[in-house]
Amino acid sequence: MDNDLLQKIKNNDMSISDVYITTRSLYDNADLLIDALESNTHVKTILLCCDWHIPNTKTLLYILNGLTYNTTVTRIILSNKIIRGSLTIGIRDFIKTTSTIKFLRLNKNVLGDDETIAILAEGIKTNTSIETLSLSDNEIGNKGAKILGNALEINRSITDIDLYSNKIGDEGVIALTETLKINTNIRKLCLFANQIGPKGAIALSPFFKSDYNINIDIGYNKINDEGCISIMNIIKKNPFQKTIYFYRNNIRTEGIKVLSEYLKFNSTVKIVDLAENKLGDEEAIMLAESIKINRTLDIINLPYNRIGDKGIIALAESLKFNYSMRKIILHGPNIGEDGEKAIIKLLQHNYSIKYIGCNNNIIEKLLKPNVRTQRIIEWMPWKNHHICKKREPRFHDIVLTLLYLFFISQIFLRREKRKTPTTKFLKKNRKISTI
Repeated sequence: MDNDLLQKIKNNDMSISDVYITTRSLYDNADLLIDALESNTHVKTILLCCDWHIPNTKTLLYILNGLTYNTTVTRIILSNKIIRGSLTIGIRDFIKTTSTIKFLRLNKNVLGDDETIAILAEGIKTNTSIETLSLSDNEIGNKGAKILGNALEINRSITDIDLYSNKIGDEGVIALTETLKINTNIRKLCLFANQIGPKGAIALSPFFKSDYNINIDIGYNKINDEGCISIMNIIKKNPFQKTIYFYRNNIRTEGIKVLSEYLKFNSTVKIVDLAENKLGDEEAIMLAESIKINRTLDIINLPYNRIGDKGIIALAESLKFNYSMRKIILHGPNIGEDGEKAIIKLLQHNYSIKYIGCNNNIIEKLLKPNVRTQRIIEWMPWKNHHICKKREPRFHDIVLTLLYLFFISQIFLRREKRKTPTTKFLKKNRKISTI
């Protein structure tokens, strides 16, 4: 951390709201940082990240103690194996005493040791200010989930919990469901990539009721058809359900059959994510039948499945007259020439679709000048695919708009000319009669 930045923090520079600190920069600037933060009222987020330097426990504890006197910092992030040894007790004490921190993230710290989780849970039990708790990428396992669940039964201030990639499994989920029965203040629960199977999905399914009002992310697990059907049977009774996320959950024919029947007569769900579920043409045709009838779906995500030309043609035909759909992703290695033609025809027919994801070979054909579409191509490097996006108006579009306005003006002029001279005369010589 350079001296210029520290001076700006000390001078209360309004442009600095987030401060990123590495363990290397702490060796020389810890005192200066605490001094700068004491007089600052604009910094909201402190991110402490471990680089290749081993963190100095005393220095980190010194900074945490200094932050207890700061009343403006509301977000603390301790990342990348920075929590180790006696520092765990210092973080527990900090969590106990802080009254201003609302967002606490302890991600990528590998807190697999039950003792570490138990120490941190002691601080979580008594804290009343933290609203969002993130423990992603820590491998806490099912035992850690049980310890955390016990703490959350007492703490009622935390409403958003992120347990992304923690290997809690079915046992850990079942333990958390007992917590959810007692603590009804939780509104968001991320269980993405936690090796959850059908048993865990069945245990979670009652919490998809509208009574609980919890947004649960169960993507990238292995709930299979059994877990999907169990959750869908509860979602059917929820009149406020707006999203369905079954990303990479090994869902096949039986699960899609129940989901597609639900979508036919549903009027609330806006987003459906079924990416990477190895769905084939049979499942795509089922979804196409529901899309024909459904008029509220806004986004459907189907990339990296096994959908071939038959499934793509069925989806394209169903989308031709579905003007509620705004975004559809259809990447896949099994799309051939017939599927490509169906996608291009869809884009030419349905102008309400603003975004469409497709393969590179389809992109090349869409870029040809003889194909008239109202999209341009945008590269999305993080997902290694393309998106077709609504383009800016071209010259011929402006000309057509001007011609349209010209013809409309001519219609109004002709109407004026049709007025007879007598009517004009009467209007000019209108007299007021008196009794």
